[in-house]
Amino acid sequence: MHCKIHQKEPSLLLKNGRRFEVGHSEFIFTNTIDEVADYWKEFAYGDLFFSPAFLKVIETSPELGIKPFYVLQMQDGVCKGIFYFQLKYFKLKESLSKKNESGLSIKSALQGLVNFNTLVFGNLLLTGNYGCCNVSDASHNFDWKNFQDQLLTILKDHYQFEPSAILAKDFYDDQIPSHLAGSGFSSFSVQPNMEFYIRENWKSFDDYLEDLKAKYRVRYRRALKKADGLHFKALNEHDLMVHQDLMHRLYTNIAENAAFNLFQLPPDYFLKMKHALGDNFIVHGCFDEHGEMLAFYSCVNNKDHLQAHFLGYNLEKNEEKQIYLNMLYQMIELGIKLKQTKIILSRTAIEIKSSVGAVPMEMSCMFMHTNAIANRFFGPLFSLYNPTPEEYVIRSPFKE
Repeated sequence: MHCKIHQKEPSLLLKNGRRFEVGHSEFIFTNTIDEVADYWKEFAYGDLFFSPAFLKVIETSPELGIKPFYVLQMQDGVCKGIFYFQLKYFKLKESLSKKNESGLSIKSALQGLVNFNTLVFGNLLLTGNYGCCNVSDASHNFDWKNFQDQLLTILKDHYQFEPSAILAKDFYDDQIPSHLAGSGFSSFSVQPNMEFYIRENWKSFDDYLEDLKAKYRVRYRRALKKADGLHFKALNEHDLMVHQDLMHRLYTNIAENAAFNLFQLPPDYFLKMKHALGDNFIVHGCFDEHGEMLAFYSCVNNKDHLQAHFLGYNLEKNEEKQIYLNMLYQMIELGIKLKQTKIILSRTAIEIKSSVGAVPMEMSCMFMHTNAIANRFFGPLFSLYNPTPEEYVIRSPFKE
């Protein structure tokens, strides 16, 4: 990701950080965003998911089991780029959904043996490339292998972490960094990111409906009828506090049914996000006629686009009321109201998202074992556990 900067001379007092050099660049490495926030926010103004406020939520949520690290790239006293890493202890058996375990197969028997510290270049909570932001390709032109080796040495010597693997995520097919491919990484495909593009002529939700084919307008009206008696309400900080435990249970319903899940959000995550991002963090609850919350969804109003975040719903009521589909329509209406250019709906539920107009953007990740010998064999082993993409049909709901 490229960023423009409006550089000033912020302070940089390191208590927990370390410095090292690669070529003409000095790199500053720390485990707390507060130490580098003045520089970091100069790059993060274009994306709230790079903002110190959001990253602080992760840093202060130990329940996630994620330890973040931040790196500044300096040249002649000027910051040229930022890099974001997360350390996660990866337990394959705990990350796979029980419904995807394969009984007494060899694959299942080996699950308990695949446990290791993983250094993630990017953000496990998000879909997209959230590992780096630099001024230009030229500023990113340095010896990555040297950078990587020094990074691993600092983690081992100063933080007592020794990653066995490195995961770089998520890259669109035309954005895969060549320097990673040349440093021993193997590439593998993941589910596409679903993006919904808002047309310029859509001034209201009715304009969106008008552009749908007849059968998809009928589908919308059917979903709306099934949701009769339900109402959606924007949730403020007080609401998030009151409904915190229920929202966590609804979220857990979805997380536990995911094919592959690397973390569990803490109950106060949504409240922390509201504190951090304010009005840009939007949460809507879905309530029945008795005032009971059956579902919720969250979004981030992220500059020029709306980005879907975590959600949750009552599984039984969802089948009866088509709650998830109605939430997708709600997000589209919200995106149009906010005059956004697109809505990023992330991966999973590919077919139903395409049925409302989202399109798939193919993505890849890169992976390597830090032991050179093990890395030769790790690619095939990792492929064995890489979740098989669900089969789906891409729908085309719009008129020609």
